[in-house]
Amino acid sequence: MASPQAAHHYDTGIAALEAGRHAEAIGALEQALAANPGDPATLYALGEAASQLGLHQAAVRFFQETLVQVPERHEATIRLSRALLALMRHGDAVDALRDALSRDPEYAGLWLALGNAVREIGDVENGATFYREALRLNPDSVEALGNLADLVFDAGDVTEALALYDAAVRSAPANAQLRLNRALALLSKGDVEGGWRDYEWRLKIPGRVVERRGAPPAWAGSARAGQTLLVMSEQGIGDQIAFAAFVPQLMADGPIVLECEPRLEALLARSLPGAVVRGRPVRREGVTLMADYDWAEAALSVHLASLPHLCGGKPLDPQPWLKPDTAEQARWMDWRKRLGPRAVGISWRSGLKGGLRDSQYAPLARWAQFIGKMDAVPVVAQYGVDPSEIATLEGLSGKTLIVPPGLDQKDEIDRTAAMLSTLDAVVSAPTAVASISGALGVPTYKVLHYRSWMSLGADREPFMPAVMCVTPPHAGQWRQVFEQVLSRLG
Repeated sequence: MASPQAAHHYDTGIAALEAGRHAEAIGALEQALAANPGDPATLYALGEAASQLGLHQAAVRFFQETLVQVPERHEATIRLSRALLALMRHGDAVDALRDALSRDPEYAGLWLALGNAVREIGDVENGATFYREALRLNPDSVEALGNLADLVFDAGDVTEALALYDAAVRSAPANAQLRLNRALALLSKGDVEGGWRDYEWRLKIPGRVVERRGAPPAWAGSARAGQTLLVMSEQGIGDQIAFAAFVPQLMADGPIVLECEPRLEALLARSLPGAVVRGRPVRREGVTLMADYDWAEAALSVHLASLPHLCGGKPLDPQPWLKPDTAEQARWMDWRKRLGPRAVGISWRSGLKGGLRDSQYAPLARWAQFIGKMDAVPVVAQYGVDPSEIATLEGLSGKTLIVPPGLDQKDEIDRTAAMLSTLDAVVSAPTAVASISGALGVPTYKVLHYRSWMSLGADREPFMPAVMCVTPPHAGQWRQVFEQVLSRLG
């Protein structure tokens, strides 16, 4: 039995953990463990605190020690697997879960965790099988319903995915991540009203919400009568460009202050001369994302990605609207002329790699086959490029890829836009590159695993009509996708 002193420290630690005071929680829990060595409840709580602080190696140790004391505590195995996955120890995570399942194959949570583990490494087929087993054992599991819906949606079955999302949302109507994931499925089939309504739930997802200090009152979409509107930035470079397509129509009802990622400031300020554009970074304080608005002189505010919901779902008059720097464009045009009669930009992935994300991008071997057949000079429009990737593409395609000289395509967005504006076309995975070239008006072919929610069920993206979404008959049929692109380029 634990001493009163150990119980006191344990209770103090749990209260601090629940309040998000992680350092205080760990201190109290360590005192509890010193007073009651080997206590599994204290070890487990220390693992939880370490995980929440991102101290995954320590979390692994605490959860393993918990399981030494109580091998049948499956929640500790599940938490252990999550910590191992965070350390990229996928095989160890899978082994721990399979070992627990060998002793208790009827525990639904273990099957759910195993599905999550194999999904992390891109094994979507087994992931779906394990989620279905979790649902057989626990048909009301919201997480299993939602995760299976994600995989089914990625595989191209929007109808089944929506049925699964709907079932999950009925059980957990306030689950923001579920609502957001359902939004993407709804938008992909053209349900603009329902999709953008669900998309607003992104603003309630724990860990992703930005605390915006001093922001003006929220705008609800009504007439502003000349009041200044602050449009607050969110999401990545490509998303900011796509959603900023709504800004020109907003300027008809009063001044606009547009916040953006700092790398976009020069490009957006030139492209939207009627708006005040300010590049401001979002900072992280502990586990909280923060932004301050004491600089913004505005009567109302709105999140950038809420504009579709408040402005009819689609831009009123979508046109190419990004304007490259003319002097920089002229310099790149001199370079472009030396490449020959036809030059096409190529971007094969986003800057983030690994696991399930990789399955959304065509393998380099498929890109190489496409490049080899393409009647144009291939220009590398890939940011964060690895030289080994270029070597692989050149070796398999038999062509030399042209790397724009002296250009950092990740950080020099304005110069990159000027370079892209000189190309005859761009062929890209779903990345910021496609958004930049599309908003410039460069014919852009987005190579998709199946379909793009940003296209709202159409072949072209309503935000950027220069972007043609190229999809296969069935998810992941890359050969058919590239055949379509070659036909269109030809």
